[in-house]
Amino acid sequence: MKRSSQPRTLVEVALVRLARMEDSVSLSQVLDGLGRLGLPGAAPRKPEPASAAPEKKAPTASRTGVEPPPKDSKKTSSEASSPPRGQGNLDLAAIEQSWGEVVDSLQKQALMAGNFLASGRPVGYRDGIIQIAFPRSNAYFKTQVESRHRAAVEKALSEYFQASLRIGCTLAAEPAPEEAKPGDRKAALASGEDVEGVRRLLEAFGGEIV
Repeated sequence: MKRSSQPRTLVEVALVRLARMEDSVSLSQVLDGLGRLGLPGAAPRKPEPASAAPEKKAPTASRTGVEPPPKDSKKTSSEASSPPRGQGNLDLAAIEQSWGEVVDSLQKQALMAGNFLASGRPVGYRDGIIQIAFPRSNAYFKTQVESRHRAAVEKALSEYFQASLRIGCTLAAEPAPEEAKPGDRKAALASGEDVEGVRRLLEAFGGEIV
């Protein structure tokens, strides 16, 4: 560089080479690459040591010589929430909780019987007999369940709860009628719905319907 006519260029080239030293390769690496390609003049390729196969571990046996049984998996949510089965474990609360599933199961077996039973609700249980109450407006459904479809309903209940069950049907008590408010009374008179009230007013004042 001392005798060069362009020393600055040489310095810049040297700096560039220094900056790219990480990308440079040694001569031995170049010869090794040529040897892999089978080119003449390349260094002979060293054989790679054979990798040792992993040793297989022998299965360990317990002290007694018997493998322990696998641990029981956790119960699924459906098993945990299933109602108690068997006549001894059955009560009204369990029947009420599972009533919707019982109706769905019966509808798959006998659609008409399931539809009739859907209008009723369990209201009592004793000695293997489930008391089912139906609204008075659905008295026809009660008659159908306790006569024509009794066998299908009792079979579905017995299979679901795994117990010998029978049914008893009754009509639910209607709620007491609410007392009419003064505003409701006036509205009924104005619309003519309260026929008895209108008749009394006409008799008192000597009027007539026109």
